[in-house]
Amino acid sequence: MSKIRLAIAGVGNCASSLVQGLAYYRGKDSVDTAGLLHPELGGYGLSDIKIVAAFDVDRRKVGRPIEEAIFAPPSCTTVFQRELPSSGVTVAMAPPLDGVAAHMEHYPEAQAFRVSDEHPCDVGVVLRESRADARLAVAGPCVYDPDPQALGGELGGWNNTSPAGVCPRERTVSPIWRKELR
Repeated sequence: MSKIRLAIAGVGNCASSLVQGLAYYRGKDSVDTAGLLHPELGGYGLSDIKIVAAFDVDRRKVGRPIEEAIFAPPSCTTVFQRELPSSGVTVAMAPPLDGVAAHMEHYPEAQAFRVSDEHPCDVGVVLRESRADARLAVAGPCVYDPDPQALGGELGGWNNTSPAGVCPRERTVSPIWRKELR
């Protein structure tokens, strides 16, 4: 079987736990994977997952290797696997489609997002060049997965990550994403 090539949108606490967990559990036998419900799923194991792209908007994460960026503020999740293998993936500047809530500028540095001055990447190009098979959105209240036909897949649509299960801008697509995927 081939590897699952994963792109991650949002390099915060959830991404940190995922990246650390992949490194922690990789190569362990069933006795050592007691924290996993399914160490293998559909014939794929953790060693079959390869992170090939990552996106964020925070200046402390953009431009850094993902294995460093996951520990940068405002990430505050538990660190259980500090030593991480080099992935070769540098966090790209995503278009800040929804922006950052105005009240965040009054929060302390370690608890708030600070949008990078970097020019946003062409997300569609990055996804195509990385040959990502799957996109995991762990950023903001909701993120639109780009047009599946543009990426040659069938996974397009909303990834609703809001706690309430509601996307406030339901079924609206930013012109930036449309442009980048054509």
